[in-house]
Amino acid sequence: MPGESIPASIRVVENFGGRKALMSSHREPGSIRVWDERKGGVAVVEISPPKNRAILSFDVSSDGAMLAGGTDLQSDDASIFYWDPRNTSKTLHVHSSTHSDDITALNFHPTSPRTLLSASTDGLLSTSDALEPDEDETGQEVANWGCSIAKAGWYSSGSQGEYNIWASSDMETFGLWKGDLDVLADFGDNRQLSLPNQWSTDYLVDVCDFSNGSGPLGISGLTMFLGSNSGDVAITSISNPATTSQSLTIRGFLRGGHADAIVRSILWDSTNGVLLTGDETGRLAAWRPATTNTDSDGDVEMEDDEPANAGSKRTRKGDQTEQPKRRKTRE
Repeated sequence: MPGESIPASIRVVENFGGRKALMSSHREPGSIRVWDERKGGVAVVEISPPKNRAILSFDVSSDGAMLAGGTDLQSDDASIFYWDPRNTSKTLHVHSSTHSDDITALNFHPTSPRTLLSASTDGLLSTSDALEPDEDETGQEVANWGCSIAKAGWYSSGSQGEYNIWASSDMETFGLWKGDLDVLADFGDNRQLSLPNQWSTDYLVDVCDFSNGSGPLGISGLTMFLGSNSGDVAITSISNPATTSQSLTIRGFLRGGHADAIVRSILWDSTNGVLLTGDETGRLAAWRPATTNTDSDGDVEMEDDEPANAGSKRTRKGDQTEQPKRRKTRE
């Protein structure tokens, strides 16, 4: 997207008015843009809220019928705007009382298109009815985490059709909630997850929910990508995330792709088996984890530059795991 303002957020949505789309949100001027990869760096649709409010977060419902965009705080209002993706010339309705500060995350429920999860720097996690135009009637559940929330999303609880909620804060803390926003777990500071002389966590890059072993290294379920100030990434799985008894296991490392740069984005291409990471300097690294095998103890082997040196699963007190093979880097 040459010549464009830096996006506040960017994602691929599976159904934007009936088609797959690459979308980005922008602070200045405030907008949501839809990109067609066949036409290069040209936005085919640009959606702007009234007064060009900065859009910090957005999502599209699973049925492709509703677009939501969350704004920054202006004049005591932080708003969620709703549009019909098939006609974005005007907003359907606006919710301005859900949050009292910047709205940092919006995610529609994976199977219930009218339920929207929102999070804010005001410390609130909220679920609301996206189809309800009356603000007094839209609220469903709310939880006050008591800290500025940076990211939030849904993940499968393991029961058919049921989803729970994860969130991370600007203070590098991490927690889990049930779908009704009852607390499941508070993991505390992510930076506490370390291995002496082997790994030290400095920040959370992102969280993904992989189903049926579809993740890198054959991982299933909720997965945290943790970063270090040296530019490395640890792939960390969460066991039993739908219960109040969880544990974290470091499954592998991505080392050497981002020298002393902060990694900000993760994308897993399950079709081609390639994991992409991007950092603050604009460097993109592509990694191809080896085909994995799991033994009776749950250990996962990964191909390194020396395949014979494949290691084992890592926990807080475990042994070293070898890194996945780095495919290439590109400035």
